[in-house]
Amino acid sequence: MSAILIVGLLLCFLCSLSSGLIQFTSFVPGTKKHFIKTFNFDELPDLVEKLERDGTSEDVCNEFKLFFEKLSKKIEETEIDIITHEPWDLTGKENVNDVLENETGTSMLKFLQFMGAITEGDACNKDRQESGNFLLDHHTKIKGKVDSSENVDTSCLSLYNGKKYFNKNLQWSTWDSNEKKFIQKDFKKIYNDLANWCGHISPNPSPSPSTS
Repeated sequence: MSAILIVGLLLCFLCSLSSGLIQFTSFVPGTKKHFIKTFNFDELPDLVEKLERDGTSEDVCNEFKLFFEKLSKKIEETEIDIITHEPWDLTGKENVNDVLENETGTSMLKFLQFMGAITEGDACNKDRQESGNFLLDHHTKIKGKVDSSENVDTSCLSLYNGKKYFNKNLQWSTWDSNEKKFIQKDFKKIYNDLANWCGHISPNPSPSPSTS
C-alpha cells in the first residue's frame, strides 16, 4: 500500500473520529456542546443570519418566537438559569457568556436584546411598528419646520388626524439593517416634543383633530 494511500486513510479516520467525538460530547452533561445542544443554541447562528438578511419579516419573527418558546420550556424542564455565569465545560473555567459567544458567535447580551425586542418589544408587531413609524416621521418633519422657523400647522393637523397611531405604552424597537442591531426610541421625549410644537398633545395622548 502506498504511503499516499495510507495517509489518506489516516486522515479520513481522524476526521471521522473528530466528528464522532463532537457528537459524543454533545451528550455528556457539563460540556460546552451539551449546553449548546440542550438549549437548542445550535439553531441560533442560522436564525441570526436570517434576521440580518431579511430583517423582522413574518417568517423570521415566527422562527425566533418558536425558538424562544422551546428555550423557555427547556429552562422550566431543567430548572437551570442560563443567565447565570455557572461553569458548563469539564474544566469549569468557561461561563455561559463565553460558551455562547464562542460556539454561536452571539453574545448573551446580544441574545437577550434579540429576545427582548421580539418578545417584549414591538419589533415584530406590525400595528405598533406602523404607529412608531408614523410618529417618528411626523416628529422629523415638524422638527425640520421648527428648526427653519416654518409654519407647522399643516403637519400638526396631519398628526392629529393620525390619532389612531398614538399608544401611550409604545415600547418601540426596530431592526436596523445597516447597523445589524435593534434600535430603540424614547417615545416619552417624542411625545413631549410634539406637545411643545403642536400645543395640544400630552405625553399619554388621545388627541382630537384641531380645526382652528
